[in-house]
Amino acid sequence: MNVTVSGQDRTGELGQALAAEAARLQAAGGIGELAPEHTALRLKRSRDLDDYVYHFIELLRMRHGVRTSDYYVPRGPGLRGKVAVALKTVLWKLLRYQHDRLTLQQNLINELEINVVEFQRDRLNQELADLKRRVAELEQGRAKGAP
Repeated sequence: MNVTVSGQDRTGELGQALAAEAARLQAAGGIGELAPEHTALRLKRSRDLDDYVYHFIELLRMRHGVRTSDYYVPRGPGLRGKVAVALKTVLWKLLRYQHDRLTLQQNLINELEINVVEFQRDRLNQELADLKRRVAELEQGRAKGAP
């Protein structure tokens, strides 16, 4: 395994950690479900708008991916149910590569949209901090008797 970051070979630094994490995930059966605290109900407990936006973007970041992993196909009763499940399973395996292509594109779009929202939030927070600083400077100047 070779690990390249920004055109530099970082296998020595990151290789063992990545291999250990991959082995841990494989032993655990994959990434699995998110923790119970990673739910939209967490947004109800937000203290203010900033806290809400922070947690909302955090949840978006965790849940933005569309996955095409195998899933449970519910089965109806009798022979008709067995045939339907078998047919759906075969069709899924035949068409999965198309779904993988589309989900990769959708995941990239989702990631870019989240990045835009984070960038916009950070920019507005910086602008707000600058405005607060300027108002404080103006108030200090007025308190000292400046026009």
